[in-house]
Amino acid sequence: MLEDERQGHILRPPAMSEIIMRFARVVGLGWEEVVASVPVAYKQDTLNDWLQFHWELLVEWPLRLQYPGLFLEIYGEGAETDSSRISETEALANHRVACRPVAGGCLKEMIGESEIKFSSPGFPVNEFVNCLNGQWHKSEPPFNAVLVYSPEATPNSPTLPLVFSLDEVEFILQKIDPAIESTTVSTQMEEP
Repeated sequence: MLEDERQGHILRPPAMSEIIMRFARVVGLGWEEVVASVPVAYKQDTLNDWLQFHWELLVEWPLRLQYPGLFLEIYGEGAETDSSRISETEALANHRVACRPVAGGCLKEMIGESEIKFSSPGFPVNEFVNCLNGQWHKSEPPFNAVLVYSPEATPNSPTLPLVFSLDEVEFILQKIDPAIESTTVSTQMEEP
């Protein structure tokens, strides 16, 4: 057991991977219908709202049954609301979904194909993507990878996204202090 786990900063809820993969499957199955149902000008905002709704319904809510009072960081860009949440808009995130290698402490990153060392708490999950080794990711199904940003990123020192195969990571919950941590990442870079 890792030190963070002993101190209660990392939680491994039963069925965590099942909960996360259910979300990825559901949004993957409904994606084309959502994209086809709205004008192009509203596509990204509609997708962000739809993804955040399903994140709260399929991931946050089942986890809240195990951990009352749990509120997750937003998924991706979050909803197009003042708080980036769909429900309980005044709630502040007190947990995040993170990933780390299933085995070992390093993984080959899919875009740059370099070995990345994970810190024991892992990297916060930003969104699920489609990625082939050596190519830039796409925010569309089929979702075969998870996109993360280094937690060491700052507004003055942004990081490139890191993308890892879903087959090589496990998902965990990290407790965060909502008074210290922001619920959005402002250091993300747009794809080229």
